[in-house]
Amino acid sequence: HDCYSKYLRKKLPSGKISMSDLVILMESDGEHGRVEQSGYPSEDRIKKHIVNYLEGGKESFEHKVKIYKRVIDINKLQNV
Repeated sequence: HDCYSKYLRKKLPSGKISMSDLVILMESDGEHGRVEQSGYPSEDRIKKHIVNYLEGGKESFEHKVKIYKRVIDINKLQNV
């Protein structure tokens, strides 16, 4: 089965793309698709799917956090 997780997108007047809060996890048999789960990023079960499907798994996500932590910390300091 193929798994897809996607965010619904909407375009803001400024032209930027905004991610909505709804996450939809879909399953497919190659011919027919169906919604397996849906929910909000604040839910732990949805966070697990986001990490697994959108971030490449726990190890990959932890690596990205480590790499970008410095940039995130610098941005926090600049926005104070």
